[in-house]
Amino acid sequence: MLPVLVAGAAVGLHLRRRELPSREYRIGYETNPPNIMKGPDGKPVGLGPEVVIEAARRRGIKLKWIYSDQGSEKTLRAGGVDLWPVFTDMPERRKFLHITDAWLEYEMVMVGRAERIAQIKKPGARSEPGETFRVGAQFIPVTKRTLPQWLPGGVAVDYPSPVAALEGACRGEVDAAYIGTPIVAMTANAMKGDRDLCLDAGMDDYLCKPVDPETLRAALERWSERARERRDA
Repeated sequence: MLPVLVAGAAVGLHLRRRELPSREYRIGYETNPPNIMKGPDGKPVGLGPEVVIEAARRRGIKLKWIYSDQGSEKTLRAGGVDLWPVFTDMPERRKFLHITDAWLEYEMVMVGRAERIAQIKKPGARSEPGETFRVGAQFIPVTKRTLPQWLPGGVAVDYPSPVAALEGACRGEVDAAYIGTPIVAMTANAMKGDRDLCLDAGMDDYLCKPVDPETLRAALERWSERARERRDA
């Protein structure tokens, strides 16, 4: 495995100063597992909305969640929403957005056959004419758009989930799968189907609140052991 990106999740806020103390803020979201997903009832689920909802509750901020399949940047520019909970921080975005300090940082890796991974070129390197490197992932717009910047010759291949991308790499459909490190989903007031929803979206494990300390310890030990096995393989 080769680490290729450390992304920060921040809150994006359009720079137009229209806020009033008592107003309701429109906060947009898109399916971006494992951080945020659209639940069966149309409401957002995942770590991202849980963190934002709790932070807003503590400050007495009213939120109205709005699903958008147009992507964060396009939706914010169009004025469709005021906030976006999980956002990749890039210099060009700071020209028209206020981006908070990151409340979450995570590492993404590319998994593939050793001979193909070894051919990856560093960002800024020149790729030969016709030279391509097919990368499978459940892409969000910004990741797909910036792929050629950090992977010369990179070609994005969409998959419905990180698991499907990894299976595609194993079958040789793509040169590598672009996936995150193990994610254990944790939800409050677990409802029927929550576990399947999280696992189908590509999460690796599932816990529900209130969390039993021994259950949490077992999950951490399980994934730590698997990480050591991959490192030593």
